[in-house]
Amino acid sequence: MAPLNLASSNNTPNVHANSTNFSFTFNTPVKLDQSNYLIWKSQVQASIRDNRLEKFIDETVTPPPSHIAQRIDNELRSIENPELAN
Repeated sequence: MAPLNLASSNNTPNVHANSTNFSFTFNTPVKLDQSNYLIWKSQVQASIRDNRLEKFIDETVTPPPSHIAQRIDNELRSIENPELAN
């Protein structure tokens, strides 16, 4: 699973993705403290939803396996899953 960076010093959400890294940054008007969890949570959830990032934190979605079986030279071998290499 890709890490989420949920803090930023800029004012607009930025999503950067390539084949190996993914980061999500945004600025919430409300910084999390002991008294404002519900407001902060609603802002974070809206940002995640608006950027279509739910699949990265949804525990009900099963990620593909890191290795798959492939026959090479008449022998079954475990190789890195090409789905994860892209």
